[in-house]
Amino acid sequence: MITSYLSDLIATIIDTYKYDCGNLKLKPETFDIIYLIDRLMKGIKNLADERSQRIAFNSNMESCFVHADRLQIKRVILNLLSNAINYGFERTTVIINFTCQNGKIDFSVTNESFPIPENQLKNIFNKFCSTDNSQYNKASTSLGLYLSKQIIEMHQGKIYAQSTPNGICTFGFKMDTMIEKLALTKH
Repeated sequence: MITSYLSDLIATIIDTYKYDCGNLKLKPETFDIIYLIDRLMKGIKNLADERSQRIAFNSNMESCFVHADRLQIKRVILNLLSNAINYGFERTTVIINFTCQNGKIDFSVTNESFPIPENQLKNIFNKFCSTDNSQYNKASTSLGLYLSKQIIEMHQGKIYAQSTPNGICTFGFKMDTMIEKLALTKH
């Protein structure tokens, strides 16, 4: 587990550097994103179990094929899901919502946690941005959400974050299922 964490941490730092230098290139392929989400959900179950959390997956489809960089989309989904678990309260449910309509997907992860103030929420996807809640996750580099935003924007999508005063936090992204022309480098 430690080796995997360190490997992911190093990959995030390297890919952030590549993006900032304009060298992060997408390798699009067609894959079933529902299958990917299901595999990631099962793979991270141990982390949720450690916090006595449950993961629920709501989808309007059994499968949905997208044309995107599978590895990079996996990185975004895993980042959003692991953040929801790490920052979520113990003994709560982390909810994954996925819809696909008219060639557009909407993926989101919702948890119960401390609310994120509006002034921090608007900058949460900036490089090295931290929130008051970051004190609860000492292993964070504050690069995951920044890199996730860059990846989704390279896929011509939009990433978003919402937080209510009662601590219901949702992070997600929207994008087309079949993207004809992906950005190959940073502009």
